[in-house]
Amino acid sequence: MIGSTTREVIETMTEKKLSTRQVEYAGLHHVLSELSVRGYDTQETKGNVMTNDFMARKADAAPFVGEVKTSSQDKNGWYVREPPSDENTFWFFVILPEKGRGFRVFIARGDEVNKRWFSWNEPDYKQAGFHVPNIKDWEDRWDVLP
Repeated sequence: MIGSTTREVIETMTEKKLSTRQVEYAGLHHVLSELSVRGYDTQETKGNVMTNDFMARKADAAPFVGEVKTSSQDKNGWYVREPPSDENTFWFFVILPEKGRGFRVFIARGDEVNKRWFSWNEPDYKQAGFHVPNIKDWEDRWDVLP
């Protein structure tokens, strides 16, 4: 799509049914590019030895690992197995763009994700959902990152 505007690319992308893998990687790469323009060095680890999706670090801050969960535009939630309570892991819940709207990203530290997961979940369940109305306060919270 050489010569196309970002909006045209997004509109073309969202008119087609994306595979699960395409959805996952679109969200991951969006987060990595956002971190890069904010001054972070990033390294994708998805599919490698680590269980997280990436590592990141700013020159003057502690490194952290990230977990990215992406939902296509026709869904507004993510199902997550019990997340570890970890202050060095940050979770990024991403919604792919719809026409006329860009990516939406909800960001929280691992211990906060764990706390909310248990507050909504019965003790014997293995996974719980995170839905946009319940995590609106996490939207665009790039400021919580080290």
